[in-house]
Amino acid sequence: MQAEKDQKHSKKEFLAILKRIKKDSEDGLRIFYERYGKLITCTARLYCRNDFELREIVNEVLIKIWRNADRFGEIANPEGWIYVITSNFAKSLLKKRCYVPLEETVADEEDGIQEFIDRDSFYFMIKDLSETERQVITHKFASRLTFEDIGKMLGKSTSTVSSIFYRAIEKIKEKTEKNL
Repeated sequence: MQAEKDQKHSKKEFLAILKRIKKDSEDGLRIFYERYGKLITCTARLYCRNDFELREIVNEVLIKIWRNADRFGEIANPEGWIYVITSNFAKSLLKKRCYVPLEETVADEEDGIQEFIDRDSFYFMIKDLSETERQVITHKFASRLTFEDIGKMLGKSTSTVSSIFYRAIEKIKEKTEKNL
């Protein structure tokens, strides 16, 4: 019951942000990014490992939202829809580029190195998972959604989502043990 209310609230909030983008694009996009930026960034990070491509994907998704804000109809699952748009754009970007960029990050503050290691480790650990497993793990850790909410987004039962999650966690544990 609560999840259904949350989903209705999410749809309502999403539509209100789209209307805001139509009226005042700068303020609307700022609000949109504050609400959905982490999801877009985490989803894009699944497909690319350097910050240049990451920023390019995030920017292109935001541009697409801005240009088409008045064309989107009723979107039943805003988070799932944003995930699909971001992953589709990232996949098409990777198809266009046939090279593997060198990963080079310069830490300009004390905690920058640890933040890089943590972020890089997370994506290294989930890169071998299936698309669905990566989706569930990302939504669980990045968006902090419940299994029930993730299930509604993916059109799967709560028990299926929890099974996918724990199976993915076991794969990550096995990978960690192999690398030790």
